[in-house]
Amino acid sequence: MNETGTSPAIGNIDDLEKKSRAAAEELNRANRHNAVWEKAAKALKPGLADLSKTRDEAKKESKQADKLLKSLEDNYDSDASDGVRKAREAVDKEIEASLEKMSKEERDLNKAKEAAAAAKKSLEESTANFDKGQKDLLGLSKAIQDQQKQIVALEAEVKDADAKHLLVEAVVKLEDLKSKLGAFNEMVKAEYEAKLWQNLNSAADDLLQKTDSLAEAEAKVAPAEASYKTAKTEYENAVKNRIETIKPLVADEQNPAKEAPSKPSYDASPSMG
Repeated sequence: MNETGTSPAIGNIDDLEKKSRAAAEELNRANRHNAVWEKAAKALKPGLADLSKTRDEAKKESKQADKLLKSLEDNYDSDASDGVRKAREAVDKEIEASLEKMSKEERDLNKAKEAAAAAKKSLEESTANFDKGQKDLLGLSKAIQDQQKQIVALEAEVKDADAKHLLVEAVVKLEDLKSKLGAFNEMVKAEYEAKLWQNLNSAADDLLQKTDSLAEAEAKVAPAEASYKTAKTEYENAVKNRIETIKPLVADEQNPAKEAPSKPSYDASPSMG
């Protein structure tokens, strides 16, 4: 759009093509954005359909609860009620601490499970590496034979091209032979086999280490799970028995232990005769 708010005039076919491409790009962009919001609408509409009604009902309930509080609060403005409030606060602090302990045990359990899963995956990768080391050693003889066949075949092709004075074929096959022969000469050396054995030994060491790591990681899961279950039970019991836990605290507050009566004192001085 120009300063007047109208689209630039199209004066030639290039302008028309540019305009067309720009419009297509804008349409594609709009379609992509529209797809995003359509997906969001489908996901949110069912859950938000009753939100307004739910909010209105919640406001009504809040007013009703507030009305109940105001009507009864003055009836429980006493030392006895304050004792209940004090006991409630103490018990709720213990419940909160129990909840935090349960949450910590759950986090520790999740970490233990994640560590065990990671150790298992690492072991699987190490096992695959060890298997490959064995496969490389077992297949060395065949690999040498296969390479040897390719060398023989290339030699024949080079000789044939040379005999026929085919420059391009001869040079290309000669370079192929040179490249293949270098790798083949390395493969037939004893050092090549020794390297494969070294790779297998390293893979074996890693496999043994990963095997131990998995055993250690899995061994931590059961205790962590037991600790979490214990903490969960303690928390659930604390919530379940909340009122029953508060009652004796209130009773102790209202009926403090009476002081033991003092023993009578006697004058131990000798009597006058």
